[in-house]
Amino acid sequence: MNLTSGVIKTVPCKLSIMDNILVTESRRFVADHYHSAPSFKEQRHGHNWEIEATVGNGGLVRLGTVLDTWIENFDYSLLNEQVALKDRNPTAEVIAEHLFRHLEVACLCPIEVRVREKFHYWATCCPTNRQSSTCLARTQRAND
Repeated sequence: MNLTSGVIKTVPCKLSIMDNILVTESRRFVADHYHSAPSFKEQRHGHNWEIEATVGNGGLVRLGTVLDTWIENFDYSLLNEQVALKDRNPTAEVIAEHLFRHLEVACLCPIEVRVREKFHYWATCCPTNRQSSTCLARTQRAND
């Protein structure tokens, strides 16, 4: 599996009796990014990011390994320079969607991926339905 190619092929998950067993793990990483979209511009800055992934289908054995491999590619990097995020504004929503797709490629049947950018700001990516690989991104921002 090439994690940096930017090309992600989704693989439909095979659902089984294990679907009622969900496994969640979290990891932290440090990375910089900047925003350069016409409607959203910010200078380069860094965050202590946190990811949380929930998978079904008995993903306990492999989830930690897949997350660790993903983190190795993103930790202490400039997210705007990641090939996998090429031509995308690296927001928490984009990162959540990317990690969700990465877990799909690893055949881990992702249920939900949450990316926390700041204490009060995170994005959640989950499938629109169990038969679709389309991802809905939801964000939560506390009142400042």
